[in-house]
Amino acid sequence: MNRSLQGNLIAITAFAVWGLTPMFYGLLEGQNTIELLVHRIFWSVPLIFIFSRLISMRYDFKSILADKVSLCYSFLAASVMCVSWYAFIYAVTHQQVLTASLGFFINPLITIVLSIVLLKEKPTTGQAVAIVFSFLGVSYLIITTGKVPILALLMGGFFALYGVLKKGVRYDAMTSVMVESVVLFPFAAAALIYQGISHSGVFFQSDLSTQIYFMLTAPMTLVPVILFSLALRRTSLTSIGLIQYLEPSLQFMLATLFFGELLDVHKLVTFSFIWVGLLCCMYPSRLTMHVFRARKKA
Repeated sequence: MNRSLQGNLIAITAFAVWGLTPMFYGLLEGQNTIELLVHRIFWSVPLIFIFSRLISMRYDFKSILADKVSLCYSFLAASVMCVSWYAFIYAVTHQQVLTASLGFFINPLITIVLSIVLLKEKPTTGQAVAIVFSFLGVSYLIITTGKVPILALLMGGFFALYGVLKKGVRYDAMTSVMVESVVLFPFAAAALIYQGISHSGVFFQSDLSTQIYFMLTAPMTLVPVILFSLALRRTSLTSIGLIQYLEPSLQFMLATLFFGELLDVHKLVTFSFIWVGLLCCMYPSRLTMHVFRARKKA
């Protein structure tokens, strides 16, 4: 299996896991978003070190600290990811899974735009058309409803920026995720200490099952993030941008079929614009694949 195909398969797994996470967060409906984010960060650190121990992974902290460029990019990536996490957690715990779906339908297109502008990757004609259709879809939603889909744009935009920043990190995938978790840990620990002293956190007042759900936010974060980091090392950002459509597709199905959210005409038209763009984006790739296979057979 070549490296690019391996990266694509890993990315598919990562986004499938992300796409199904609203089912887990449904168990935490209505909980405080900041507190959930704090626990998501805090419990990730012990978990990642336990996982590293299990796979006999050792970190060279001297080399990690010596690579100041990667350390800086990791801090920026982690901080940017927090914004996307916050928007996503709020959406899936406040019956807005369709909003989360919209955000991550937009995200791959923003990723393609950033890869063109910042990484000088050349877009295909299909990708250019997809970007236009996405812009039209979001513009239609804003004009007809009079509301900017802030949560969706925060999710999509900041996660796309996270992917770009990760390209500047020279650590291996596991080290990269570990560093991102560690640099945010002091902030999460300080927040938990404050909540414990002031008795303001739900976690310290809850039963054991609720506390376990709070703690499980860590593996729900780490598994797809580790897979995403591995995929970034093996395939192009443009490929990642296309594969990301799996996540919002699963969330869309969950929102409409499982959670029973209302799909009004404005959202349906917006999604339709984006879906048409997706078809335009994917068709040239399929055509290229068929041509390649035909030449190989010849």
